[in-house]
Amino acid sequence: MIDEVLKTSPIFVEKVWGDEKLNKLFKKENMNKIGEVWLFSGIKNYETRLRGINSGKNYGNPSDMIEELIGGNFPKIPLLLKLISTTQWLSIQVHPDDKFAREMEKEPWGKTEAWYFLNKKNEIFISNNVKENIKAIEEQNWDKIFKPINLKKDDLLFIPAGVVHTLGPNSMLLEIQQTSDLTYRLYDWGDQEKFI
Repeated sequence: MIDEVLKTSPIFVEKVWGDEKLNKLFKKENMNKIGEVWLFSGIKNYETRLRGINSGKNYGNPSDMIEELIGGNFPKIPLLLKLISTTQWLSIQVHPDDKFAREMEKEPWGKTEAWYFLNKKNEIFISNNVKENIKAIEEQNWDKIFKPINLKKDDLLFIPAGVVHTLGPNSMLLEIQQTSDLTYRLYDWGDQEKFI
C-alpha cells in the first residue's frame, strides 16, 4: 500500500530540435540539446522511477504497480507526461487511434494527446482535412496547406489520434498523452536524417 506522495525521476531525451533551456532548467549541461523530459512514463526503456517524497523509498517503475496507481488492471500505465521545448519545426506527423494500433501495431492503444502551452508565443500546424492531407503526402508538398497557427501561454490544444500536426520553433508545452510512442512521420522538411 502506498501511503505517501510519490515523485518521479525524469528521463531526459536529446533531440536535434531540442532546446538548451531545458538543459539549464534541469542542470544537464553535459548533454546535447534536450527536447523532451519524460516526467511520468511506463514506456519500456523510458520508464520513470517512483520514490516516496518523505521516505525516499524506491517504489520501482509505474508498470510494476499499475493496479496500486490506477486502481484497475491495464496492459500498461495509460498516461504519459512530457515537457517539450523546441528550437525548430518538428516533422509533420500523425498518430494512430486505438483500433489501428491494436490491429496493425499489436499495441493496446494509439495516441491521443493534449498540449498545454507554457511560452508566451508558440507555433503549431494542425490539419484535419483528409483530402488535402492525402494530396500533400502523395506530392510531398505541404506548402499549399501549411499555415502555422500561434497559440499563447495557458492555451490547451486537444489533438485526437488521426489529426495531422506538428510543433514549431520556440514552443514549450506540457504534453499529456496516452502511453504510446507510435508516430508516423509524413514530412521531414526534405532532410530525412534531421528528425530521427
